[in-house]
Amino acid sequence: NKEEKTSTIIGKPLHYKELMTLLLKHINFSQYTNTLIEKEVSHSISLWYKMKYFLFGRPSLKKAALQKERREFFTIAQCSYQDIAIHLHDDDIFQYLYSMLTGNKQKCPSYGSHWELIGFQGKDPSTDLRGIGLFGIIQLFYFLTYSRASKSMAMKIYTLSKDTIQHFPFVI
Repeated sequence: NKEEKTSTIIGKPLHYKELMTLLLKHINFSQYTNTLIEKEVSHSISLWYKMKYFLFGRPSLKKAALQKERREFFTIAQCSYQDIAIHLHDDDIFQYLYSMLTGNKQKCPSYGSHWELIGFQGKDPSTDLRGIGLFGIIQLFYFLTYSRASKSMAMKIYTLSKDTIQHFPFVI
């Protein structure tokens, strides 16, 4: 039986920025570079934008920094939890997520039906990431930790997801 019991208390909640730092530190980007296909989108744009670009030029951005960030996010989307789990030690991102949503400060078992309460589809949350990879978890952390307003909105949506009429999986 994989449903183990634990009583360790979860420490200070993990913030989005801390999670990103942790992931970027431990992801082997070279493993994914051959699978990323980068190209500029050159679809047709409206006449309004053509005129705007003609008169004022295209928006100028720090292109190198944005390209690096784009590669990081696309790489993270390809990573499975198993790719970085060995590096997390006690920083189990699912435990923090569960704690933030339920208010439970006790570590819960890594496997069990309690994960379905917050919207995972199975007893092991690490297998529910599918095509979005760790990027989906990062989005949830951002939503829950960016500001008090975003956390309040996230908690309202989480509460609505458990409603008997509206019922939908919040996490996945």
